[in-house]
Amino acid sequence: MFRISSTGVRNVARYLRFHWQLTTSTLTDYRTYARSAWANPRNNSHANRLGQLSVYAHALEKGLSHADLRMPFGHLPMANMLTVLRKHLVAGQVEDERVGLAIATGQSVVEEHARHGVQLPGHAQELQDILNRTLDSKQPGPVATVGARVESGDRAAIHSEEFATFVRSRHSVRNFSSATVDPASISEAVATAVHSPSSCNRQPWKVHVASEPTSIRKLLELQGGLRGWDQPGKLLVVAADSAMYGNPYERVAPYVDGGLFAMTLVLALHAEGMATCMLNANQPPSVLSEVHTLLGMDPSELIVCYIALGYPKDSFRVPVSARVPVSSVIRGESHAGFTEAVHRTAPRGTESSRGPVPRVPPGESS
Repeated sequence: MFRISSTGVRNVARYLRFHWQLTTSTLTDYRTYARSAWANPRNNSHANRLGQLSVYAHALEKGLSHADLRMPFGHLPMANMLTVLRKHLVAGQVEDERVGLAIATGQSVVEEHARHGVQLPGHAQELQDILNRTLDSKQPGPVATVGARVESGDRAAIHSEEFATFVRSRHSVRNFSSATVDPASISEAVATAVHSPSSCNRQPWKVHVASEPTSIRKLLELQGGLRGWDQPGKLLVVAADSAMYGNPYERVAPYVDGGLFAMTLVLALHAEGMATCMLNANQPPSVLSEVHTLLGMDPSELIVCYIALGYPKDSFRVPVSARVPVSSVIRGESHAGFTEAVHRTAPRGTESSRGPVPRVPPGESS
């Protein structure tokens, strides 16, 4: 008689559960991206057009920054950008910084060609017409510097050892005090984090801030990674809008761009004197859907991670979290020749200091 051991039954059950979870998660990702990406001709949302404007304007800016400009250049991205701008105007949605940036970038390209005595047929007049129509409606906010600039002496002079010390002084903290988190400090950190790189400067990130204790508690219950620890003063949910992306090969780019932003944000919060703990968003689609509902998120927003945020207690402990040697990270034809980096930090055991910045704002105590 054929018999299956209890271990065999458990292995079969684990195999089936793994493939079921993988299949359902993959199908959810497929549906979300298919309904969001602007390369799908059925999609023509506000965010879709902003994503396209970012891609085409960035292509033009890259051309402007080329050391050896060959005239004429940028005809195709300019034509594509104008097409999207026309659609945007027809939809009556002009009040967005990306619209102003796209127009300003196009003007910079036209001006650069004019300096070289080259005309871009039709583009200059159409850009002016679009700008006039935008101004008749409402100027889409202040326009930052666009185009290209020469980087030399204006680069920040930060000593590599100072930077290494700062980065290594950051820890994932789970012991939070009751000190109130200043929203202005979060805004300052976000203002720094938006300078993170992103694919074609799409800047797809969104930061949803949960402040009410009941909301934070519910979200942490859904996330599940901070059970048994102090409840933080704020909980940030970092997301990336997949509607800003186009072709199928970009489907993981929102997570990459969102991850770059999230890491910069955590370092910026650290510089503001706050303690953070990054929490993963590796939950079933049903749980992520509930988070979307609780926070009023758009369906196209992909949750990248959660960030528990607050001020630490006067004395707290963090895991050592030993790091692998540099030699196991660097690869290449000559990777064996790289020397090990000198670790300039103290052991990561018991902590009683947040490093070079104060932990608690003036006038408050932990």
